[in-house]
Amino acid sequence: MNILVLCDDQWHPADVVKGGLEPLRAGGFNFHYILGTDAEWQDSLKGCLRNMTC
Repeated sequence: MNILVLCDDQWHPADVVKGGLEPLRAGGFNFHYILGTDAEWQDSLKGCLRNMTC
């Protein structure tokens, strides 16, 4: 299973997140990381999500 992980912001350092998820690889999980999710990036994502329809 492929999983997208957003990290490396003020509260979720990439090294901690990656280290915590690494053991799950043995269970068939594949992680794809987006790093550097600063405030500008987060605001952009919020705007995109607001415009999505389900």
